[in-house]
Amino acid sequence: MGKILQIRVMADTFDEAEVERRWPRLVGMTWQEPRSDGRKHGVIELLDDLKDKLELGMLSEDAQKNLGEMIRKAHGIKERLQDALGDWRPADASILSFDLEEELDEIELAASA
Repeated sequence: MGKILQIRVMADTFDEAEVERRWPRLVGMTWQEPRSDGRKHGVIELLDDLKDKLELGMLSEDAQKNLGEMIRKAHGIKERLQDALGDWRPADASILSFDLEEELDEIELAASA
């Protein structure tokens, strides 16, 4: 790594539209239409914003009760993924990315019940 040019290992959502297709209930709970232009609406942003809404009491009482722990668990996975990236452990981050997507699937399923 140079003095000016930095090398980073990072995770980014390839297709933001896929986030809405895969987790439509979570997207609806998290983001209002119209969405802000110039701001990312990927997996990481979805989870960060969803957790913020949970912590600020902006989710329905039912969602807080039924999804709160799952949201916190998913956010913990996201933090471990980001730690793995920061520690240059992309193999661990890859495994955690699958874990995170599976947890979001579970939250989506629970949100539809």
